Amino acid sequence: MTSKYSPIIEEAVTEQVRAVDPDADAEQEAGILTSLVRGLIGSVLIGERTPQQAVELVDRQLDRVFGDEGRRRR
Repeated sequence: MTSKYSPIIEEAVTEQVRAVDPDADAEQEAGILTSLVRGLIGSVLIGERTPQQAVELVDRQLDRVFGDEGRRRR
């Protein structure tokens, strides 16, 4: 079941991607990021990964999307 907030969150992430890189496929990048986070929630809950590992994976993907510009904004 999807949350009623999922589209709102994905749109917010899309706006952030677009703000940092207007040439990026912002919708696709937002879809990847939000899906990654949703998947990692379950992975942490069942013990596949530690919370720290999940944060490291998200940080890596954020660096891939936003690069140095994104790191300065965080």
